[in-house]
Formats: sequence, C-alpha cells, structure tokens
Amino acid sequence: MISPRPSLLLVDPDPSSIALLSGAVGSRFNVQHLPDAGRALVECDRLTPDLAVVSLAGDAQAGALVARLRETQPQCCVVVLAAAGDTQGALAALQDGAQDFLLKPMPGTAETVARLEAALARKQRSAEGQLLLSPYSAARTALIKNFDVRYLRGLMQSTRGNISEASRRSGIDRANLRRMLRHHEISPVDYGAVRPSPRA
Repeated sequence: MISPRPSLLLVDPDPSSIALLSGAVGSRFNVQHLPDAGRALVECDRLTPDLAVVSLAGDAQAGALVARLRETQPQCCVVVLAAAGDTQGALAALQDGAQDFLLKPMPGTAETVARLEAALARKQRSAEGQLLLSPYSAARTALIKNFDVRYLRGLMQSTRGNISEASRRSGIDRANLRRMLRHHEISPVDYGAVRPSPRA
C-alpha cells in the first residue's frame, strides 16, 4: 500500500546531516537519501518528492539540481543546506527556486522539523494559489496529470516494477496499466522490473 506520508529526498554526503534529519523527520516523512546532486539529477525524473533537502557544500551541481526540480517537479518544496559562512550560496539557491535554507551546523531537531514543515506548507499554499489563477480546464488537466504521474511512480516503486502486482493493487488491468505507463514515459525497468530478453 502506498504510504500517505509526504516523501523527503535528502541529497547530502554528510553522515551527521543524514542521521539528524532521518531521525528527526522519519516519523513524518518517507525519507530517501542520495549522496550527491549528480546522482539526484539522474534519478529526479523517477522520484517525486514532496520535499527535497539539498546540501550545497562542495557540490558543484547542487544549483543545477534545485533549478531542475523547480522546472520538472513544481510540486516539490526545496530547502537547501549551506555552510555557516555561505549565505551567498543560500541566497543564490533561493533565486534558483528553493523555498528556504538551513545553515550548518543545523539547529536543534524541533527547529529543523518546524522549518521544513513550514516551508512545505508555504509551497503547498503557493501551488494552490497558482492553480486557482488558471482556467478551470487547464487546472483540472494539470491536477489529473500530476496525480497520474505521482500515483504510477509510487505504484511502480512499491511493487518494484512488477506489472502483475501493480495491476492487482491498483485495480487497473495490465494492458491499460502498460498504456498509462508508456503515455507518461514511466518504465517499470527503472523500478526493478527485469527487462524482457530479445527473442531469437
């Protein structure tokens, strides 16, 4: 069953940040960790995080990741982690589309969680406001497409790309499920399905 908890993508090689954030928000978010922005750029079209926490420290591709998330996953709230003296980097990330920043060493657990949840709530309110400025048909189409993509990606992730299991869980027959996946360019192979061997 797909969890209703929001998902958090943590992009940071620092073990102390990983331990602090995973421990602090593990009961509120489904946490996934990637070690650097380069890896996240490869994976981000497959992942659909509600919140991404991206470390800027020593990662030349972090800014590109923030911009990519803004362009391809407008529902995602991005918070960056910057070194204590790197306020310029944090401000640049805000210009690239981040909603907030935290400076390392991070504040206590309660403050960190409060900052992340506040940033996510602001992002959600902003997204809803933008949607209400759109014509009804355009807003409806955007919502349906976003739901389909997020549902199908979550379904593939939870079933490891197994079409039969995904069909059973979703109630969508296999032929229609395959058509939907092709339409949204979602490959079960990316989620662990075994690629069919070519026929001789």
